[in-house]
Amino acid sequence: MARGRQLRRRLWSSPGGWVLGAAAALLCAPLLAACSGGGADGGDRLPRAETARLTAIADAYLQRRADAVTAVARDTGPLPPPAHLTPAFARRTAHDLGKLAESGRQLQRVDGGYGRAQVDTVARAATRRGDTVTLEVMEDTDLLPPADQADAPTEEYALSHTLTFERTDSGGWLLAGDRPETGAGMPPATQVRAASG
Repeated sequence: MARGRQLRRRLWSSPGGWVLGAAAALLCAPLLAACSGGGADGGDRLPRAETARLTAIADAYLQRRADAVTAVARDTGPLPPPAHLTPAFARRTAHDLGKLAESGRQLQRVDGGYGRAQVDTVARAATRRGDTVTLEVMEDTDLLPPADQADAPTEEYALSHTLTFERTDSGGWLLAGDRPETGAGMPPATQVRAASG
């Protein structure tokens, strides 16, 4: 039986113009990591090593969201939030992961669903103001079919995120917020859709 989804690459535009494509973001990542921050808003440049640590936290968070719509969550139930989130953001993320797992089960009933997800996260800019860091990243995700349907189409998308981190008393950083730039179109499967009506 043919799957309902088609192979598609989705790029969302932001109000300020086109979001960089994943390939362009990969090419620009070293330059952006070295030059991140220091803009007109008065933010401080974030050192490259610190940007890399925050990008790793962002990648784990985005991978967990993507895993939530795959067989990884269907087989085990809702996944717990990843580490390094503030308590409030961990609660919101846990709620989202439950909703995404249900969405993944619905997709499985319709056409087999997704088997696994592969997420690549590339930093585009990082700015620190006091105890807060704003990190802009490009998420490039492939939602892959189950192993027994290897020839089925995959879904691919690129999505820009603005993430907020807060410094802890011990000097570490916790992810406190995520603002994906989904625009007016249909968001990818890894984003919780607003209730209609």
